[in-house]
Amino acid sequence: MTKPIMQVAGADGQVELLPDRIVIHRKGIFTMLKYGMNASREIPLTSITSVNFRNANFFRTGEVDFDYAGRNQGDNKQNVVKFTYKQQDDFIKLKEKIFDMMNKVKH
Repeated sequence: MTKPIMQVAGADGQVELLPDRIVIHRKGIFTMLKYGMNASREIPLTSITSVNFRNANFFRTGEVDFDYAGRNQGDNKQNVVKFTYKQQDDFIKLKEKIFDMMNKVKH
């Protein structure tokens, strides 16, 4: 198994950054009801076209959303991980690391 470069936990899921892909994990009974039995999603870094990031504040959660080539519009919620204001710094570091790795892959 490949060793993770970075792992961050959000309000409704965990994001694991591996050298070649991003894995979104969702654990628990409530996430199973919301996201279904297949609560894990793997997205190759080479397929990612954009990372949409919304900052969290006191009144709302933040979100990180991964767009990729060939994405089906029906799976919008499965590629989004929400996070709280306290978790935001970890998600900013994750976003910057993903952009850095995507830039290295392109060159």
